[in-house]
Amino acid sequence: MRISFDLDEVLVVNPATYKIKPVPGWLHKISSFIVALSMTVSLLAGCGSAPENVDAGKEAVTEAEAETGTEAGADAEAGTVAEAGTGTEAGTVAEAQSETESGAAAAATENSGTEWDLPNTGFKLKITDRIKNLKGQIYPNDTGEVNIGMGIFLCEFMYIARTNEEIKAAEALYDSYNDENDPDGSKRKAVSTDLYGKAVVDLFFVMACDEDKSFEDALATLQVDSSKLGKAGELGQSGEYKYYYFSGDYSEYENELREALTDEFYPEYKALLADVENIAAGITLTEPKKLKSGTTLGNKISFETKDLDGNTVTSEELFAQNKVTMINIWATWCGPCKNELSELEKMNTEIEAKGCKIIGICDDAAEGASTIKEAKSILEEKGVHYLNLQQTAEIKSLLPPLAYPTTYFVDSEGRLLTEPVVGTLFSEYHARLDEALEIVEGAE
Repeated sequence: MRISFDLDEVLVVNPATYKIKPVPGWLHKISSFIVALSMTVSLLAGCGSAPENVDAGKEAVTEAEAETGTEAGADAEAGTVAEAGTGTEAGTVAEAQSETESGAAAAATENSGTEWDLPNTGFKLKITDRIKNLKGQIYPNDTGEVNIGMGIFLCEFMYIARTNEEIKAAEALYDSYNDENDPDGSKRKAVSTDLYGKAVVDLFFVMACDEDKSFEDALATLQVDSSKLGKAGELGQSGEYKYYYFSGDYSEYENELREALTDEFYPEYKALLADVENIAAGITLTEPKKLKSGTTLGNKISFETKDLDGNTVTSEELFAQNKVTMINIWATWCGPCKNELSELEKMNTEIEAKGCKIIGICDDAAEGASTIKEAKSILEEKGVHYLNLQQTAEIKSLLPPLAYPTTYFVDSEGRLLTEPVVGTLFSEYHARLDEALEIVEGAE
């Protein structure tokens, strides 16, 4: 069993192969690269996959045996073909690392004991004795392509300031709770919060990008301030992609880092940060996997569901009112999703003049789910007034969430107009919306 929780201050990691799932948010003020790089890389990538029908305090994912090429992540009903680290086969994850191996978390796909295989970004990293014998944990989050067709791929290596023993103890405590003795999931959430609340910090990133993009161009696309980098270097080229590694300059956050990691883990983290280039020297390049949407442009989407107040709505009625409808799929446990809601509300107001609207679909707010109340509370807090709907299996098969958030664009008849946007990329939102409008207006 893995822990699922709603904590904005903890990084999102791929929900594969980790005993306790340090999921939702990518937004710790220390941990994520947000601190040093102006709230960018982690925000852009969005949350990883979520377990199916996540409800507060319910089991996060279903464990499965690890196999080479196993797709990890959350459910993706019919039509989803996104690779591991975004959205994949229903509830399947690879097995966690060997109980006897300390100091290194299991890789997102396969950990041979001597190297991590990170196929989404397209490389392998040698697991040295130093990494195996760490007191804390190194966790690779193999996100892969940041957005469909962007040609930029990321793998984030995080340092978790917790020992294997602490993780096992927290896992045992978490497993002692169930829907009877913890009906609202608050005790299980508290276990996760206590374990990871200030324990996850970025170590370094590996980035692959199209060969026609320079390192600086790729960083600029991600809105990363290159002046905030710590160490950086080129790793070589594989196929059509160039590879780089980089870390953040956390010098102005030393006090916060020391407080977050404590004297027990801070020296180890600092030593690793200083040795990033030597760690990166153990990288062997393969080739990244391009993200696929699993949907067919031009397909007509039609569904019936309810809004969060329980009123029945049909897609025909919703879409017919607009030239283009922007469908934002989010989740109550996803930090980036929640943090963009206020801006989406502003965007909705702006695009109404163009004959467009935004609607939201809360992925973990299905009929009868306790999270419906939570979703309504979040929307109220964020000042959101545009329509939000309950998720259904039918909608999920038509509009599979590749990660959280995932945003689709349809015309007045529900036809898919563009590839979806994965992550909180407002520049991409506007670009895809303009593309969709051109298609609609060109057909008039």
